[in-house]
Amino acid sequence: MLRSCSCTEILKPARSRASIAATGMFSTPLLLSSENGLDLYPGNEEADSLAESLKKWKPWPDTLAALRVLETHFQLAIISNVDDDLFAATRPQLEVDFAQIITAQQARAYKPSLKIFELALSRIGVPAHRVLHVAKVSTMT
Repeated sequence: MLRSCSCTEILKPARSRASIAATGMFSTPLLLSSENGLDLYPGNEEADSLAESLKKWKPWPDTLAALRVLETHFQLAIISNVDDDLFAATRPQLEVDFAQIITAQQARAYKPSLKIFELALSRIGVPAHRVLHVAKVSTMT
């Protein structure tokens, strides 16, 4: 029987987000291929191409619009479940300035671990009750 689990349950935080994304994207085909005798697991080249493509993914248009409005009223910080180099590659696409950037690599933990949020609070330097955390939550149905 298969069950869904988050990357934080099965992978060490020291692994890159790109590596985790590639592993996660290909874990279902791997499980299916094992059960059915099919060879659906991609090679390293395919896994690397997915990881490399993450740097080119564009933010949703409503995200950019919201960030632009929020930037005029608040100091923005970002807590991102990525490596420093991956965020550096995608940061220009967000088109706003961030007072703080906290990555999973820096915290050595992925959301929803409290460790990444504790690092963010320590860097932001304001009490937790003065911080608003906004995030998109995806659920699979």
